[in-house]
Amino acid sequence: MNSSIAFPLLLTLLAGLATGIGSAIAFFAHRTNVRFLSFSLGLSAGVMIYVSFVELFAESQTLLTAQWGATAGVSATVACFFGGILLIGVIDRLVPSFENPHEMHSVEEMNRKVIDAINECVAADDRLYILGDFTYRLPPAEAVRLRECIECQNVTLIRGNHDSDWEDPDVPQIWEDVRDYLEVAPGYAKGHRLVLSHYPMLSWNGKARGAIMLHGHIHSRGDRTNVRNRDRERPIFRYDVGLDANEYKPVSRDQILSFFGL
Repeated sequence: MNSSIAFPLLLTLLAGLATGIGSAIAFFAHRTNVRFLSFSLGLSAGVMIYVSFVELFAESQTLLTAQWGATAGVSATVACFFGGILLIGVIDRLVPSFENPHEMHSVEEMNRKVIDAINECVAADDRLYILGDFTYRLPPAEAVRLRECIECQNVTLIRGNHDSDWEDPDVPQIWEDVRDYLEVAPGYAKGHRLVLSHYPMLSWNGKARGAIMLHGHIHSRGDRTNVRNRDRERPIFRYDVGLDANEYKPVSRDQILSFFGL
């Protein structure tokens, strides 16, 4: 292969692999390593600043100067550079995501926020259903510690795709019950059967008779999915109780009934 093609191709491959390695680190990490994260962000920012000033800025200045002259070309280059920074800042403020970094800065902070919300909303003698994926790739001892932080004593886990180890006899039994699927009798929710599963269903027992399907798994952002189900010409009584869809807070039976106007 011609060296003029092979070298750029190699650089492109290395750049792509670097992205994959960074994603793998985030995927397999169990904790937020603040030092490593700070180092990585500093290195990335340094590389981007170097590329911007040494390559992109200089090339833009050369092209604009050739077209508009030295004074106008340099002025336009500087104005566009800092104008771009300002535009990105405005976009970040006007179009925030539901996972806005202003809300939480680490996995540990998210865990604290979720547990505090549970303890604020759920009494010790209430009944709490966790619809799957209590933790993700977290050592059992850490998962037990998190469970112990929840003050509610009556907690049932509806197993999700990351909860396969809880029936291992060597793992501490921290749940009142562990199920793959559960139905709660109609008398508990004003005559509406509650069907609980980690995974959303297209059809479920009692759907045509007002049964409400509660699920997680899909990581919907905000309440758009739930609102879309409710506001159809013929409402679908299916509700995503996942943290992502509910401001990282638990949802009560009465909230769900009120949401559907029941």
